[in-house]
Amino acid sequence: MGRDLKLLPYWSNFSVTVLDVPVDDGLFSKISKLYSQPVEADFWSLVSIGEEYEEYHYGKTAVNPYGEQVVRVMALQLKGCYIDGPVGAYIDALDDDWPVALFWD
Repeated sequence: MGRDLKLLPYWSNFSVTVLDVPVDDGLFSKISKLYSQPVEADFWSLVSIGEEYEEYHYGKTAVNPYGEQVVRVMALQLKGCYIDGPVGAYIDALDDDWPVALFWD
């Protein structure tokens, strides 16, 4: 498949962490079917990209490296995807209505 997923739980309009998720075909299928909405126009994270930087940096994050809109789901939706390991435990600990941005890399 060749794409990785970074989950960006956030509060207000800024990401509080970056969670790298190893994605297999089964998990990709589950996550790609979730109802999602675009993140807010002033959403900030540590994986912002821009012309003036060659690497990720903290800044506004509207699109991923593929030029696709960054979208968000609620933590409750991700809990049904059965993400393993520490990332799954982190998601499980979030309140169900906590927004999580999906950043495909």
